[in-house]
Amino acid sequence: MGSSGENMTKKTLSVKVSNPEVGNLKALGSLLIGENREKFVKRYGNILDFLELDVQVDAINSLVQFYDPDLRCFIFKDFQLAPTLEEFEQILGYPLEKGKPYCYPGKYPGVQKIANVLKVNDIQNLKDMIQNRKDTSGFPRSLIEEKARCLAANGDWVAFRDVLALIIYGTILFPRAQELIDFAAIDVFLAYRDNGENPTYAVLADVYYTLNYCYEKKGKRILCCLPALYVWLVTHIFKSGCKRSCPIRDFMMCDVKPKTRQDWAEYMVNLDAGKVRWSPKWKDIDHIIFKCGTFPNVPLMGTKGVINYNPVLALRQLGHPHRGEPAKEALTTFVIYDMDAEIAETRRVKQAWNDIVKVEGREIGKRSCEANTNYRLWLRERVQKVKLPFHHLVSNVE
Repeated sequence: MGSSGENMTKKTLSVKVSNPEVGNLKALGSLLIGENREKFVKRYGNILDFLELDVQVDAINSLVQFYDPDLRCFIFKDFQLAPTLEEFEQILGYPLEKGKPYCYPGKYPGVQKIANVLKVNDIQNLKDMIQNRKDTSGFPRSLIEEKARCLAANGDWVAFRDVLALIIYGTILFPRAQELIDFAAIDVFLAYRDNGENPTYAVLADVYYTLNYCYEKKGKRILCCLPALYVWLVTHIFKSGCKRSCPIRDFMMCDVKPKTRQDWAEYMVNLDAGKVRWSPKWKDIDHIIFKCGTFPNVPLMGTKGVINYNPVLALRQLGHPHRGEPAKEALTTFVIYDMDAEIAETRRVKQAWNDIVKVEGREIGKRSCEANTNYRLWLRERVQKVKLPFHHLVSNVE
């Protein structure tokens, strides 16, 4: 890797990472017992579990420092990791084969639709409750939490489950402004509830979009689904006591003690490929979405914009070997910052999802976490180009 020194070190990116307050949400979630809880999980996947996860924000802060915005991956000294749809599908509990991807329709839902979910009759009063904060419009979280409590008190559990899910969407899956359930999150929720559009694509889109945006702005706040990203990270870089077919259970079995920011930085900068859990049991994946339409990779539409990611860089973590340097075309970047302004490009993304190219495992090699010499040389050159953070913490420099 070369000698130590400032020229080998990437500057630390100043980002703000904070967990949302979920005390009230936990209290609401505890009201779901027995059959009611089972129905919620069947309908809305693993999102209730996210309320119980202890996300160490210093881990996310350290992870962000390893992000390579041009390649859409986290790059370490001798390996790469890139969150994938197949992994987030398992973490969130929304099967990709059920429902098409979420697509921003060009406008947000009207108040009447939201009133129907909340069981509110006074539409004008609900309109008057809309708040605007830093170009974000929505409803106070406290208002919707109070509606949920009223529904529970009245025994309207069907509506309660929907409203609780809506709050989790706005607070955990698609956070935007503190204590505000914004219209973008509401739109994804309604697209899933009413039209079956899968939110997994949007969650992953927001992760990549947020990371890239922070690098472009040389900082900013990390606003994306922290529990999903944290579960993804921990289940890759920590050993688990036993093999689990569910990523949340797998995460729970990982021995992750509380660490300081420096502890996390030192742990990650000294990670090598031999310490990574390349293929946990819950990632026995038969098919990988490799590209869509005219895109050489996978475009994702979220609540903030559109961005692509490169499945070719994630083969190893999905249980297949890296056979060499990835084709440059497969790493072509694509991003839309303003979906309202770039309607033609947004339409192209929507159309691309009508032509999905999936690759079977046997087409890309036997199950293996190997990486051949050509790939290793290419990766070494990439590391030298983008540099790694925290070089002063490296205990053994190769």
